Amino acid sequence: MTETFDKILLDAPCSGEGIGFKSENTLKYWNIKNVTKIGDLQQKLFEAGLNSLKI
Repeated sequence: MTETFDKILLDAPCSGEGIGFKSENTLKYWNIKNVTKIGDLQQKLFEAGLNSLKI
C-alpha cells in the first residue's frame, strides 16, 4: 500500500527563464527543449503529489 499524506509541499524546479535573461552566459544554455523537459518534470512531480494525497 502506498503511503498517503494530509498535506504535500512541492518545490518543483523552475524553467530558469527569469535568471536566463539576466546574463549572456546563462542565456546561451536556455532553449525550448530544456524548458519543455523541466515542464514535463514539473507535471510528473505534481501528479505524484496528487496521488500521494489523502482524499
